[in-house]
Amino acid sequence: MTEHEITILQIPLYALYYLDNIEDARATREGLEHFRGQYDEATFDKIVNGLEWACNNPTYPFVSLLPNTRFSNEEAYGYLVKLRQAIQEHLNR
Repeated sequence: MTEHEITILQIPLYALYYLDNIEDARATREGLEHFRGQYDEATFDKIVNGLEWACNNPTYPFVSLLPNTRFSNEEAYGYLVKLRQAIQEHLNR
């Protein structure tokens, strides 16, 4: 993925601004369906592809996509991996 394509990860990472603790991140079927419904098919596909890429690139500086985050890069990566797994499990994508 190019640096420009990687910026799609800002969409799921944005949720981190609203978490006090990374362990508070939960992905329910209802929440994921709501998240899915906010984007057209092409954009959601790009998000899923970005998450897949993220899972395979743990050393990428994900926090650089999220200015002023209180979470470490390792925590941001873990969040993206959990989100990808939840999308696979709940939305079969």
